[in-house]
Amino acid sequence: MSTSLSLEGKRGIVLGIANRHSIAYGIAEVLSEQGAELCITYLNEKSKPFVASLAEKLTTKLFLPCDVSKPDELE
Repeated sequence: MSTSLSLEGKRGIVLGIANRHSIAYGIAEVLSEQGAELCITYLNEKSKPFVASLAEKLTTKLFLPCDVSKPDELE
């Protein structure tokens, strides 16, 4: 993909990655390719192993649990 968009020095958080076919993963890939530093979240321990391998491919700085139905995880 050729584009003049540069996200060097920018940071972002991506929620909702379930697997490599997720729209959220596609977005994360493009953000990472354009130089953004990403935080990737996973819903629960069951989903963690599936998302962890994808987060490693994206070389994310933070990999954290985030269930938006739990207020303490949003902080």
